[in-house]
Amino acid sequence: MAITNKADFVYEGHFPNEATWEIPRKFKAEEYCIHMIFFGLTNEELSALRVLGRAQEGGHNVDSLSLRDNFYGNLEKVNKYFVLINSLHIVDTSEADHISIAIFEDGKIKESIAYTELPEWFVNYMPSLAEKIKKDTKI
Repeated sequence: MAITNKADFVYEGHFPNEATWEIPRKFKAEEYCIHMIFFGLTNEELSALRVLGRAQEGGHNVDSLSLRDNFYGNLEKVNKYFVLINSLHIVDTSEADHISIAIFEDGKIKESIAYTELPEWFVNYMPSLAEKIKKDTKI
């Protein structure tokens, strides 16, 4: 409907597998700009604790298999498909004070923290993006 009406479209959720990337591909093919804010976490266990906390407050629970697929799939697929995204802002939400890690525009770094300050999860699971930061900060 949004494409037919040339309307803005917002989606909040996960993109852990190839099928979920059909939505951004379809909008990109129709010349939409794709903007993503990606909230990352240190590990799968912290993600599970966040889900448990939301479920205890009345939110929906997520089974452990889906949680694992979402956690690792999101990291892998954003690392793979960041070139589809016009602007990508990656934020580490592992601690109470969130840290802006990097902003990419059209696949290029607009701003980032130093490579040596990147969290381990980012370097390990988003190696293409980490490498861009490494080259940009010349470390």
